[in-house]
This record gives sequence, structure tokens and C-alpha cells, in this order.
Amino acid sequence: MRFATITKLEDGEKVLGSKTAGQYHIQEWDKDGLLLSGTFLGSYEQAKNYAHAMKLDVREDFDE
Repeated sequence: MRFATITKLEDGEKVLGSKTAGQYHIQEWDKDGLLLSGTFLGSYEQAKNYAHAMKLDVREDFDE
């Protein structure tokens, strides 16, 4: 089963030297722990809704 982790970036934090589209980083993982994709969203609620729409379990920690 695929799952997602959601991380909140620090204020002003950049990724690869660039600003992001939002401060919540959601990453999609497969059952074996392989990173499949990631995106940035503006709020935690948007990130949770995205995960729900993609049928992903949300884990607070990768090792959960």
C-alpha cells in the first residue's frame, strides 16, 4: 500500500535553492519505501485532501 508523509517547511525555507509553491511538502512512497513523487501545497488541510484523493495513508513519520 502506498503512503504519504507531510512535512512543514520553516518560514522562508528553500528547496534546491528555490522558493516552493507552499510550505507543506507531501511525499508519496510505495510499500517498499521507494519515493514516487512529491509536491508542495499551501496548507496542511490541502495536503491531507491531496493524500485522500490519491488514496494514500498519511504517516506522521516514514518509519511508522
